[in-house]
Amino acid sequence: MDHSSADGIAPAPLLARHEGEAELRSTASFRGDPFGPQTLLWRLRVRVES
Repeated sequence: MDHSSADGIAPAPLLARHEGEAELRSTASFRGDPFGPQTLLWRLRVRVES
């Protein structure tokens, strides 16, 4: 899924069918600091329990 947003929000529809854990990852380009990282890694850990 490729979505871009200027305000830092991106849709990510999910459907959990069973219990378990998952990690969603996304990278975003960042050019605000010429001496900093060129990309940022975003992670969201999800745990589904019944």
